[in-house]
Amino acid sequence: MGARRLVEALRLEFPRSSVVWRTMHPGMKHSITPRVVADFNRNFRAVASQLSPPLALLEGEAMLQQLTPREYLPRSKTPVYGTSDGRHLWPYLNVALLNQVLNLLQQAVEEGAVCAQ
Repeated sequence: MGARRLVEALRLEFPRSSVVWRTMHPGMKHSITPRVVADFNRNFRAVASQLSPPLALLEGEAMLQQLTPREYLPRSKTPVYGTSDGRHLWPYLNVALLNQVLNLLQQAVEEGAVCAQ
């Protein structure tokens, strides 16, 4: 219910803006276990589809789950790959997620859904 209220408040405050929700990435700190993240994201996906208009999702969880550890990538202090401390993403992954956000914005501009100014 909190997420629904947050999205509704954002839409009320910024009525001409599109809202996109990034699903939570897996973690392992402060009770943010992979199971809790999976449950939260599954429940939020259900809520997002029921909103009017439905809420666009950026699948951060799925994106991070596709990564495979490699020798040249930073070593994590936790068993959750992709996080520097079990909670926060490495900067290069934040850049990759931001790239996805910018791709969505470019697509919306090309479709005329938003103004490019």
